[in-house]
Amino acid sequence: MAPNQKAAELAAEARYAADRVSLYQQRVFAGRADGRRLAELQRVAAGAATRAARHGDVAPAKADMTLAEALTDVSVKLDDPGLDARSRKLLLQRQAELGDLRDELAVRARRQAIAQHAAAPARS
Repeated sequence: MAPNQKAAELAAEARYAADRVSLYQQRVFAGRADGRRLAELQRVAAGAATRAARHGDVAPAKADMTLAEALTDVSVKLDDPGLDARSRKLLLQRQAELGDLRDELAVRARRQAIAQHAAAPARS
């Protein structure tokens, strides 16, 4: 395998692993997944990013990004003037997904606060 081909393969592997972490984080944030599996996926993504970075000039992907960091990252990428139409569309879709997830988490937090307030004993 040619060196450039190997570097491209490692970079693709790192992106794939980071994407899996991102998708699984959404499931964890939504309360439909296990944190232990997320930790496992983060370890896999970190290893893939390290291998890609060690092999070439590929920046390691951040696997344990928070929701706010992910939104900021997408916004920064959208500000790139050299962004092609396809990439812009994918980033806008990702931004919308992250925004929906943020809104869903806010609704859950409000519902939980209301439930805790209702369950608290009434004070005289």
